[in-house]
Amino acid sequence: MTPTEHLEALGAEGRLLAAAVAAGAGTSPVPGLGDWTLDDVARHTGSVHEWICEVVAHGLPDWGYDDLMPRAPQDHSVLAAWYLERLSSLLELLASVPADREVWTLFDTPPGIDFWKRRQCFETLVHRYDAEGAAGRRTPVDAAVATDGVEEALQMVRHRTRFGSDREVRFAVRTTDTGSAWTLQVGGSLPREERTLVEGSDGDVELSGRAADLVVHLWNRPPEQPVALAGDASLWDVWRQHAVIR
Repeated sequence: MTPTEHLEALGAEGRLLAAAVAAGAGTSPVPGLGDWTLDDVARHTGSVHEWICEVVAHGLPDWGYDDLMPRAPQDHSVLAAWYLERLSSLLELLASVPADREVWTLFDTPPGIDFWKRRQCFETLVHRYDAEGAAGRRTPVDAAVATDGVEEALQMVRHRTRFGSDREVRFAVRTTDTGSAWTLQVGGSLPREERTLVEGSDGDVELSGRAADLVVHLWNRPPEQPVALAGDASLWDVWRQHAVIR
């Protein structure tokens, strides 16, 4: 996907999230996320958007998006509009920043402002999935968008400093509908800079399924259709301990 496509998908996913919030009950639980409710999803995602705007406009602040959540509306009836305001601000800012301007990012793939277009695209897609699950209806995830999201999830885990296992592990992921596959090598004594993500499926454990199911399952959400696990299934427990978007 191109940065423009990421930005367009971010807007579309955010509008779906807001529609789910407007249509659902704020106290409805999010499937698979413990005590999280529909309103929690809206407050969290809107606060993340607000935090990213601060990061892009002024640099990394000494506070995080969790500090913004308590300031979000508690009244469910205004929460969708509140969220859309933050989505609109984020979209406008990301669209206005030149691609070559230096901004703080979690890592450098893709570089600069394009990183946040992609990261927020998939942050919002996953939380849209959460919100629609709580509201009782889900919009299908586009397969091409989901495939890029699977790769982005693997890149996020590759660069997460807290990810660890007792030995080096190769996690393979394969989309059965779009024909893409990757293998991520992490763990053991392997330092972060030597972790690898390559094309092709050659892992100690392989996760396979539709791209739309994999992109949410990699962030520990229950997929709509089953995914298959082959190889050393116990390694998936390691993944689940370390890979989560919240």
